[in-house]
Amino acid sequence: MGSGDETTRPPSRPEGEALDLVERTRPGRVSVDLATEATDRLALGDYGGALRVAELLLGMRPEHAEALQVARECREKLEQMAVSRLGSLRAVPEVAVHGAELRWLGLDHRSGFLLSRVDGRNTIEEIIDVSGMTRLETLRTLVELLEAGAIRVGR
Repeated sequence: MGSGDETTRPPSRPEGEALDLVERTRPGRVSVDLATEATDRLALGDYGGALRVAELLLGMRPEHAEALQVARECREKLEQMAVSRLGSLRAVPEVAVHGAELRWLGLDHRSGFLLSRVDGRNTIEEIIDVSGMTRLETLRTLVELLEAGAIRVGR
């Protein structure tokens, strides 16, 4: 028998095997095709998710034709859904809570600004025009105000 050193040392590995081991222990790399993800979500009716993915892709490639199309379709559909919830663009929303109750709603600055435009005279279309936000963002915020009970909309 040889020296005790031989039995306590692990067998040496060729350099290639060690690199293979390192490569196998790295976290898997997920290849995501954002265009496919966006169109799949659109096909499933996940308009919000499809829009987020399309906008992510457009952030990387602003002229990506498929992402532009998906984003346009999603915005249109989400706007239609919001208008349906609000009744009509010609509807005139009214504030549904008293001033003292407003502080308990925890409104962000956009919601607070839109609520300040709700005066019982301005239509939803007019509020969109003065909002300074995108059409979709304004409609979504108005729906949130409606669902929170901050406004009511006569049909």
